[in-house]
Amino acid sequence: MEDGGLGTSATERDDVLEAGYSTSEDGTGLGLSIVKQIVEAHDWELRVTEGIAGGA
Repeated sequence: MEDGGLGTSATERDDVLEAGYSTSEDGTGLGLSIVKQIVEAHDWELRVTEGIAGGA
């Protein structure tokens, strides 16, 4: 799945999965950390990469 946003730099890719990380003043930084917990609980794989259209 990819988003249509500005994307994430290579140096930020690990950070976006940590609780509290947000680039928005209104963000909680919980969304992707919750996704990470679900992925780990199911032994799935999660990668943050550059999307085809430049998003993440």
